[in-house]
Amino acid sequence: MATKVENFVNYITKVVAVDNKQMISALKKGDNPATAYYAWGYLNRFVDITNELVAEPYALVASSIVKTKSKSNGFNSLGKCISKCGNEARLRRLLSSSTTDDLCKQLRPILRLIESNSISIDYVSLLNDLIRFQYNDEQVKARWAKDFYNHSEYGDL
Repeated sequence: MATKVENFVNYITKVVAVDNKQMISALKKGDNPATAYYAWGYLNRFVDITNELVAEPYALVASSIVKTKSKSNGFNSLGKCISKCGNEARLRRLLSSSTTDDLCKQLRPILRLIESNSISIDYVSLLNDLIRFQYNDEQVKARWAKDFYNHSEYGDL
């Protein structure tokens, strides 16, 4: 049986597949805190939009999915995606985050970088990590760093 996060990612990728322009337009605005309320009507069935610690990651991931026009979940972890972009400085900024809000702020430009390099990201894993971050940030950060260094020039020493 699929998890809540898997159902969410599948739902958003289906929105992209059927090209629902109204929903896509609203969800694209979800990655900006000033316009995220446009996406709330679509996020509400999956998440408590009054809980910013959970709503913000859902909005960010939905926005990324529709901006990349992903019709299915990807397969690369966040650390591996950053490694493929060759940007250790961005990883270090992510690893310095201490709150979910700060993490999402740091993640926005990283997701745009990943999108611009046409790298397929595992959105289910990403969203699970973003939700877990508030409870166990060090474990999430360690996994991202491990994935980055396992797939970078450092892993070839």
